[in-house]
Amino acid sequence: MSASNVSAAPGSLRTVPVLLSNNERTIRVNAFLDDGTTQTLISASAAGALGLRGETKKITMSTLNGHQETFQSMPVTVTLSDLTNKTSVDICANTVPAVSRSLTPVDWEIVKKSWPHLENVQFPKLSDWSTVDLLIGIDNSSLHVSLEEVIGGPGEPSARRTPLGWTCVGPISQTAGDSRVSASVHHCLMTQSDADLTQLVRKFWEVDSQPAADGAALLIPDERHAQETVAKSIKHIGSQYSVGIPWKDHPPGANASYHTALKRLANTEQRLRRDAAVGEVYAATIAEHISQGYVRRVDTADVNNGNSWYLPHFPIVKPDKTTTKVRIVFDAAAKSNGKSLNDFILPGPKLQQDLVNVLVRFRREPIALVCDIAQMYLRISLNPDDRRYHRFLWRTDPSKPPEVYEFCTWCSESMPRHS
Repeated sequence: MSASNVSAAPGSLRTVPVLLSNNERTIRVNAFLDDGTTQTLISASAAGALGLRGETKKITMSTLNGHQETFQSMPVTVTLSDLTNKTSVDICANTVPAVSRSLTPVDWEIVKKSWPHLENVQFPKLSDWSTVDLLIGIDNSSLHVSLEEVIGGPGEPSARRTPLGWTCVGPISQTAGDSRVSASVHHCLMTQSDADLTQLVRKFWEVDSQPAADGAALLIPDERHAQETVAKSIKHIGSQYSVGIPWKDHPPGANASYHTALKRLANTEQRLRRDAAVGEVYAATIAEHISQGYVRRVDTADVNNGNSWYLPHFPIVKPDKTTTKVRIVFDAAAKSNGKSLNDFILPGPKLQQDLVNVLVRFRREPIALVCDIAQMYLRISLNPDDRRYHRFLWRTDPSKPPEVYEFCTWCSESMPRHS
């Protein structure tokens, strides 16, 4: 048996940060100028963040090696601008689950320090998103035009100023520019029979690859404290479990979160008015939460009785989803007077299973079982003393004052750090 591994030097393709806008919402994403693609593509996450909507259809894409992939897509129209807004065009794009899982944007404003010929090039600041969420094909060829070039020597990167700003292609570092590649070859002579080989492989997966101490994780003091606090708060009441919040020291005191939530409610209502379909689903979801007892309306007499915290909320639209296309997010990271609800809560340890262990189990047994618990967190009761810190504002008639509601159960969207 033999195996070989050849790795080429790392380099950069032509990526550039851009602004995408839809009506009043604008996001900054990283774009890839690809003159080998005939269609412009946008990631479903970017389209969802902008609230873009369209008619979903199946499309088939072909690559140079003849491979074809069919998936659900949605044609959308979005305004594309460079960071200075000197170039602004409306483009049509098809949504894809991910534009590229392997392409990582390079911050040439930092990397250029290794290349003297790029010293005076002013590269734009990358998006905070570490992914490429827009692929600009030749259907928008005017955006690929070269307005200025800065070319180095052989094996050095070349910069190009496009209508969207400066881009660069080529090796990232001086060592990366070396034309040599590293290669490693491993040979192993197996003298056992096929049956013996099968037994050795089975033994490896069942014994040698198992993590020590049954995968027990080492916890830092705050994680251990959070775990112990939650464990002590668990109660079984009727057919439900009740769990408390692992506060760092104490719950929030008097704060201005009501005014923050009120301003954010106005923004959310404006967005829902622009998209009636999303607004209907949004209102129906809150009505269902109320009817199911997940949230309750707070009596006027109790609104100002003691400290509380109000969570802003907004919709996330993912048109490519086959189930929940509109999800309500209750923003526990929203700050009031410099503090958010998350700042008062211990994050707790990571509870997800290690992916390696999951893959090992797939190889050990012939059948895998998968299940999904609908509205799992909403079925866990929230400690009554903690409910006042999970309030939100809502109204069906924007001309009337908003009513105050509070969660009676856990809301996964508002507490992602210890879910």
